[in-house]
Amino acid sequence: MRKAEIDEAVYELEQFYSKKCDELNSNGWSFNTTNDAPESFTGLRYRTQDKCVPIADYGSELTIYSKPYYNYYNRFWHDVTHLQLGKGFSFADETTVILEQCRQLAEAGVSINAQRVFWADMYEQSKYYEDNNAFVNNQKQFVYTKLLGVF
Repeated sequence: MRKAEIDEAVYELEQFYSKKCDELNSNGWSFNTTNDAPESFTGLRYRTQDKCVPIADYGSELTIYSKPYYNYYNRFWHDVTHLQLGKGFSFADETTVILEQCRQLAEAGVSINAQRVFWADMYEQSKYYEDNNAFVNNQKQFVYTKLLGVF
């Protein structure tokens, strides 16, 4: 992919996340940002009260998204998908959740390029964590490197 194609796909994802957030809200889900987000599935289930999901308010500065709230929207959708599927935070369960989100993206008619960007952002970072037991420091650089094929 070229940088311009990635940027266009990111914009498309941002629009999708906004709509998905509205859809989840209309189904009774909401979120609040916190500096103390759960780090386990058990914690996520316990801390989600009345379908209000606690979302980390940190780690959104160096993402591919133009504003931190788009990353919050993605995290919100991701965590609701965890809860709906009853899947934990193991790499296998993360992959299942991400694949379900990919199915929803395709079903909504999101472009292949946007789906590729989503995969690089979600799956590739999850795989990085599995392999290194650490989060990616600069998510934007990591995703662009994956998609541009620069190693």
